[in-house]
Amino acid sequence: MIAAIQGKLVALDDEAALVQVGGFEYEVLVCETVRRRLQNRVGSTVKLRTVYYLEGNATGGRLVPRLVGFLDPVEVKFFEQLSSVSGLGPRRALNMMRWPVSQLATAIRNRDVDLLSSLPGVGKATAEKIVAALRRHMEPFLTALEGVEEPEVAGLPRKDVEAAFRALLQLGFNDSEARDTIQRALSSGKTYTSLDELLRDALALYGSTGTGGVRR
Repeated sequence: MIAAIQGKLVALDDEAALVQVGGFEYEVLVCETVRRRLQNRVGSTVKLRTVYYLEGNATGGRLVPRLVGFLDPVEVKFFEQLSSVSGLGPRRALNMMRWPVSQLATAIRNRDVDLLSSLPGVGKATAEKIVAALRRHMEPFLTALEGVEEPEVAGLPRKDVEAAFRALLQLGFNDSEARDTIQRALSSGKTYTSLDELLRDALALYGSTGTGGVRR
């Protein structure tokens, strides 16, 4: 089993890191929280704790080997817990990890089905299944990685950007609309001083596209 990989981070996109080790380059899938912490380290040496799995349908005769990478062992353990939920699997578990481990663990422990079901690929039925399977196992993760600081975005802490995203979901935006709208505001070049300011600009940008403004 490949437990870790260390090498030069040569490229990074929304789903994967490309790590050069000697004459080889390895594609390592990463979740959103890991990607954010790697985004300023392209060209540097990184070490990723890895999980290896086979993706695909064994009965169809096509299985693709995958590596998933994390920066801390606690993320590995949390990912393995999520992946163990019946019907979820590694890829959907990885997509869920766009919020910090402690935040997801708290939502699971508190049976916050509405919050969990706002994540990509997680409907209410899946969120309820996750809560039923894992809520009694979340204690070790409730304060995990709280000291880890993620890069600021346009002057705001990442937690404020995520809060703006969740606010749009509560207004009726779907995941893609919320992400795109927040990203357009952040790409404007403006430096923000508050969460409210970002949210106002995001709503104004959404309304200016002619798509109807605030959702109902």
